[in-house]
Formats: sequence, C-alpha cells, structure tokens
Amino acid sequence: MNKILKITLSIIAFLFLNHCGFKIVKNNFEKNFTIIEFIEVGDNNINFIIKNKIKKNNSKDSIYDINMTLSTAKKVSVKEKNINNKITKYKIEINTLVEIFIIDLNKKIKFKVNSHGDYNASSEINKMKYNEKTLIKRLSEDISNEILKKTTNKLNDF
Repeated sequence: MNKILKITLSIIAFLFLNHCGFKIVKNNFEKNFTIIEFIEVGDNNINFIIKNKIKKNNSKDSIYDINMTLSTAKKVSVKEKNINNKITKYKIEINTLVEIFIIDLNKKIKFKVNSHGDYNASSEINKMKYNEKTLIKRLSEDISNEILKKTTNKLNDF
C-alpha cells in the first residue's frame, strides 16, 4: 500500500512540475532583431570588431527593428612588476555600455558588459603590440557574444 502511494504521489508531482509555465532558455542566438542604426562612441578598433560580429548575426526574418549605441572604454594598467621594478604584465579592461532602442515598441534598454585580461610585457615592442592586439580582439569578441546573448534574452521578454 505504501509503495502504491509513493508511486501515485510521484506521478502527480511530475505532472504538476512538468507544466509549470516556464520556457527553456535557448542560448543558440536565435536572432529576432535587425539593427537599423549603429552608433559607436569610444575606442574605434574595439567598436569595429564588436560591430562586425553583431552585424554578421543580423536576421532577415526579424521581429524587432532596433537602434544600437555602443559606448566603449579601454583601460590599460600595470598588473605585475618584477624585483627590478620592470613591468612584466599589463591588464586591459574593456567596459561597454549598450543602449538599445526598440523602434516598434518605442522602448529603451540599457546594460553594461565588461571584460578583462592580461598580456605579458616584452622588451620587443612588436611582440608586445601583437600580444595587446590579440588580447583586445579576443576580449572584443567575448563582449560581442555577451551583447548578442543579452539583447536576444531582453527582446524575448517582450
């Protein structure tokens, strides 16, 4: 008798919890927007990388037309020094403020995306510049992926 009661309660609990009304969040970047106007403020190189990555993922069958504004700031600082007081590592921090204006709904969304990383200093300037450029490119791509994810999630709420 006790076993039958447990099985019955398990089936009832499963049925109630299975249909609770929540949707599964898909992070496969289902693009439901088209960028009409793209405004960039701040570091041009970073904005160029972010803009190209986001525009590449524009959807032709979109629900929303949006205007996107990016305000990007890059901060380079010293992370480590050795015993001789020589710089061994630099830290780059990229802060991006994203403003989205949904034209159809006349609504505005704001959010911030941050990313940071380190690169090794070198006595050769070319090698150090190469390390800096590759880090900036990687951080910019991370930021653009995060912008796409957040934009899609926020637009799915409407």
